[in-house]
Amino acid sequence: MDDLPFEILSRILSYLNLADRRECALTCKRFYEASLDPTLHWRSVYLFNPKVLLSEGYDDMLFYCKSPNLFINGLDENLHVRPLLNCDPSILGPHVLKLSLKGSAILEGSFVDIVKKCEFLEGLDLTACNSMFMAGTFLHNNERRIEIGKVLEGLRDLNLSSIRYLDDESLRKFVTEATRLESLSLASCNISFSDFGISRRHALTFPTFCQSVSMRSSTLTAIDLSRTGITNDALRTFATIKGLGLRKLVLQNCREIGDTGVVDFVKFQRRLRTLDLRGCLEIGNPALTGICTNLHELWELRIAKCRKINDASASRISSSLHELRVLDISECYDITNSIYLVLASLSGLQCLIANGCNFTKLHEQIVHEESKNHSHKALPTINGYIGNRVMDFASLTKLSVNSGKYISDLTVQSIFKYSTNLEDLSMSWCHYITDRGLLGLNVDLSLDKMFPSVDAETVDFLNTWKYSTSHGWSGFLSSPGSEYKCIEDISGSDTHACLLEKGIGRLRKLKRLALSNCRNITDESLIRIFCAGEPLFSSMEQLELNMMAKSVTDDVLVGISVGCPLLRKLAISCTKVGDCGLDSIASRLRRLESLDLSNCDNITPGFLSILAKNNKWLRELDISSCKQIQAEAAEKLLSSLPLLGCVHTRYLGA
Repeated sequence: MDDLPFEILSRILSYLNLADRRECALTCKRFYEASLDPTLHWRSVYLFNPKVLLSEGYDDMLFYCKSPNLFINGLDENLHVRPLLNCDPSILGPHVLKLSLKGSAILEGSFVDIVKKCEFLEGLDLTACNSMFMAGTFLHNNERRIEIGKVLEGLRDLNLSSIRYLDDESLRKFVTEATRLESLSLASCNISFSDFGISRRHALTFPTFCQSVSMRSSTLTAIDLSRTGITNDALRTFATIKGLGLRKLVLQNCREIGDTGVVDFVKFQRRLRTLDLRGCLEIGNPALTGICTNLHELWELRIAKCRKINDASASRISSSLHELRVLDISECYDITNSIYLVLASLSGLQCLIANGCNFTKLHEQIVHEESKNHSHKALPTINGYIGNRVMDFASLTKLSVNSGKYISDLTVQSIFKYSTNLEDLSMSWCHYITDRGLLGLNVDLSLDKMFPSVDAETVDFLNTWKYSTSHGWSGFLSSPGSEYKCIEDISGSDTHACLLEKGIGRLRKLKRLALSNCRNITDESLIRIFCAGEPLFSSMEQLELNMMAKSVTDDVLVGISVGCPLLRKLAISCTKVGDCGLDSIASRLRRLESLDLSNCDNITPGFLSILAKNNKWLRELDISSCKQIQAEAAEKLLSSLPLLGCVHTRYLGA
């Protein structure tokens, strides 16, 4: 090992994920020095906790390598700035390419001193940094302006969101110095779109914004004006700026824009790759029709909560936007038929977010094809409508159908069988998913059996308590009752085979799984999934099982600790787990960074001691409303873990 050059060691470490590289760096000096290779960290983001600067012996901590992406959020002018400027250069230095000071209460002088250390800065995030702009004299000193200008001239990404005191002069200075600016964010800024030409203190006017964009029109490709009062006329004027060729536009929650503004914009900016219109309530079918007509190069479209859009225009997505990779149609309740058209036509789609959508037509197509191809006595194989279409849909890596209407066992088995490359799957609040769906067991195709005690035209999501072994009904391997019809007996070995053939066991690449409040999923299936003999989800990093009090037990937690060895985030709020299962989580999952245990009444202060002993990487903990834990135990834990920056302790002991 001592004879191997650092280039070879660095190459070996490149095959490991960040958590494993971090552990290897702590084994010996050679691996630590190899782990500092900048090529290993260009995609990693390091969240530096300013509280570490105030702790004793922080210089001896090998927590931070030379990362090009450094987030030092929440700096305080009086407490953190001086220790940060005097800290080890491995934290703040020329290697930093992207710096975030989000929410920091620092003054102009400290900001200049910090930025000067980052000579090759390409990205700067000053979200909610109000203190340095409050006086209205930002960079009036020529010496400071010259010093910081040398750094800002290479800046490509600038985020000035949520700065209440940003004015015309400050924006001009940033844009003038940043000669290579490609992305500009002014979300939630106080921009005046009405009194054109009138400049007042602590206000940014629309003409000044247009002048700044025009100054950098040759390089600027991304603009974020979310949560501003931009109007249709202003959007039209913005689109016609000479030489502007945007690739990304974000207009989240811009309530003043409507169909005419969007249609006019896309006529002039036809090279858009990303368009985010989430929460723009006045946007309807004409706007989406204009998007489909003009933006044939679009990769990402987000129209969540645009509830005036229906199938009349949404059906054009599948026939016009062939390059689409990301689609968000959450809470667009009138989009029904278009969902399965999108699944059938967009073979390159990688991310589909359809939270709260109506999957009635999709479900009807699945059931129709399955009923046509299989008798009720045969073991169903999902190869009908969905089979023929989704076979070309293997590129999907993220799917979110939270609170989806008519998401049944048959639907999820179709997902499991044909979308095997999924890395992120979210099915929270889907009350009709049962153990049989997760494990790939037989599913009765009749509507009254799949949705028990529910009228064929109205689905009541609250009446879903029928099938759950934890609720005292029949055993798992026997018939679940009159609500479901078991087609043939299945032994324990066959259960494991079905899990791998049609169940969730097919998704071996999963990194995030959310099943919160899926109340018909019981501990029977969770134990079989996570204790399947071999870890089915060896790459799982995030798991959400909130509000499943009768499903998440101590045995399930033991299975999770064995079956998901790389887990970083775990959320099991509102459950009845105790110290026994949580001790297994704390002792085995050493990489945990976020843990949500709110409203877990059986947790005792003894668990916090085990947590402090084993989980040194923990950054966020929620123990709100835990009856047996007092504030003193939480404060002791906070002082024991230097990286723990956020502990939610609302209503402790209540």
